[in-house]
Amino acid sequence: SPAGSLVDAMSQKHLQINQTFEELRLITQDSENELKKLQQTQEYFIIQYQENMRLQAQFSQLSQLGPQERLSRETTLQQKKASLEAWLHREAQTLQQYRVDLAEKHQKTLQLLRKQQTTILDDELIQWKRRQQLAGNGGPPEGTLDVLQTWCEKLAEIIWQNRQQIRRAEHLCQQLPIPGPVEEMLSELNGTITDIISALVTSCTQRLCCLTSATRLEAGALIFWGFQQENLPGRNYTFWQWFDGVMEVLKKHLKPHWNDGAILGFVNKQQAHDLLINKPDGTFLLRFSDSEIGGITIAWKFDSSERMFWNLMPFTTRDFSIRSLADRLGDLSYLIYVFPDRPKDEVFSKYYTPVLCESTPAKAVDGYVKPQIKQVVPEFVSASGDSAPGGATYMDQAPSPAVCSQPHYNMYTQNPDAVLDPEGDFDLDDTMDVARHVEELLRRPVDSQWIPHAQS
Repeated sequence: SPAGSLVDAMSQKHLQINQTFEELRLITQDSENELKKLQQTQEYFIIQYQENMRLQAQFSQLSQLGPQERLSRETTLQQKKASLEAWLHREAQTLQQYRVDLAEKHQKTLQLLRKQQTTILDDELIQWKRRQQLAGNGGPPEGTLDVLQTWCEKLAEIIWQNRQQIRRAEHLCQQLPIPGPVEEMLSELNGTITDIISALVTSCTQRLCCLTSATRLEAGALIFWGFQQENLPGRNYTFWQWFDGVMEVLKKHLKPHWNDGAILGFVNKQQAHDLLINKPDGTFLLRFSDSEIGGITIAWKFDSSERMFWNLMPFTTRDFSIRSLADRLGDLSYLIYVFPDRPKDEVFSKYYTPVLCESTPAKAVDGYVKPQIKQVVPEFVSASGDSAPGGATYMDQAPSPAVCSQPHYNMYTQNPDAVLDPEGDFDLDDTMDVARHVEELLRRPVDSQWIPHAQS
């Protein structure tokens, strides 16, 4: 019968879509393994590079030895250094090939991912809409709502996994620059994955919102909010609610810094620590909090007896309505370099709010003297032994490797509003519109311990 043929065709199409999802899952996992292999290889390369620098330092000390001993030591050191430099040259080529292979694998993944997304959003979703209209006019009931929801959830998960992988690959290249085509390839991949994210989010809102009025059913709301039924692991909110919070704080308070490339953004806490580990004390990065909706946090390196990495409790729109991000960073004198190695004042000084000189008394208005708000982190001041702002000192960091023509590169009882946050529950704003300016805000032109922040 015609109805039976239609069901068979739908079943075959659904089977094909599910098989493609399994293929995407496997190649995404394979890319993850390749990325870890690349990271481990690069870490060992850095260790060997530092050993080569140590041998170079020993050469400079040979002049203090007698002629005979100096000749003997010099010959041994030259042999070791020549062997190590030959290995470094070969391994740099291997690293570059690993990067190219990974980028090509991501290119193939994104091609398949875009095709799968087009099938679901441009074919299946439109057909579902038509079947809903027919069902409202006496046609057979439509029962594929749960299937569409599952597909869109899988799309979001795989898209986000690949975006995170591409970002991590970019960070590895920043940490160890090697001339080649990878930088351009990663830039193109970043643009492609951004377009895919934008298409998914806008389709899930614009098209489905139209369905509600067209079918006299709340189908659009059911699918869209169906994406949000499953909370993120260990959280009481969904991916889309978290994602829209990021978009909101970017739009309202952080867009200039995002466009300046000052916000690293989509990295988790462990990835932030991995990026900072070879950096000088005082190097920091800005990332979106994965424990609070619409939060952005500062992670920085300062090696003390207590810990090496510090994570400031997330700032939200409410905090930036009181004092801007740039002014807050300007208050914290021990934050010196924006990752990977840009001086903080060079990046943020144009956004600082002008302040009166201390020698200029504040003018009273209607009998009141206007106070000033300043960002302080009492726990860090105590742990670092810094008794006064600006008094911290930092150890110099030896130059780290770069396989390029340039000689050196850097490797890359408390206030209730300020408490140590064990990453617990947070209030949600269920009125978020996840499509709001996604494409505009995501397309930048350039490339479980919280510390309480207080205002005094």
